[in-house]
Amino acid sequence: MLDLQEKRDVSILCEFHNGSDKHGIASEISRIFEIPDADEIDISELYLLHKNFGVSNYTYEGTSLLEAREIFHAISLAEDDIFLDIGAGYGAIVLYGAAIFPAAFIAVEAVRKRADHIERVSGQLGMRNLHVRHQGAEVTDLATASHVFLNNPFLGSYAKDYVYRLAREIKKECAVIALNNIVAEFRESPLFSELETSANIPNYRFGLFVPA
Repeated sequence: MLDLQEKRDVSILCEFHNGSDKHGIASEISRIFEIPDADEIDISELYLLHKNFGVSNYTYEGTSLLEAREIFHAISLAEDDIFLDIGAGYGAIVLYGAAIFPAAFIAVEAVRKRADHIERVSGQLGMRNLHVRHQGAEVTDLATASHVFLNNPFLGSYAKDYVYRLAREIKKECAVIALNNIVAEFRESPLFSELETSANIPNYRFGLFVPA
């Protein structure tokens, strides 16, 4: 959780998490976390992402803070839980979560400048429960996670293969939170069951799953 000198930042985060939608509050939190509006990666990194995961987009679009709030209201996190964000981008999910909950958060990000961003900002904010791994999803240890978050880090057959790997390697009680295209892969897989949630995110692009 946060170890901030700036009490105003803590107050804003707690106010937002508790449901405030007052004008500009999400933008203020984006400022605290230094989340960019848009980003482009260089061609060498794009080549590797396409080769390894089928990714072909120059532009990064992360999880919105409003969606992050919905997700964290829909799940339970205890102090001994481990929340693993695969393809963490600039860290909106893990920075938000680590600021609010005492659980351990792990950001896995293959693009160096994004991983460095999360590490720098979490250090500035004194987040002792957030750890960053600059690595690809294919080498990430899944066995200890209590929650895995995936915001569409793979496309096509890569997504299908990763769903199969998750089913083999995660704990039986591990919850998988999925956003965007990869949701369909979980729904089509006999290896996962979908749970009902209270999250106010369109059903076609959000789902919470556990091993069947």
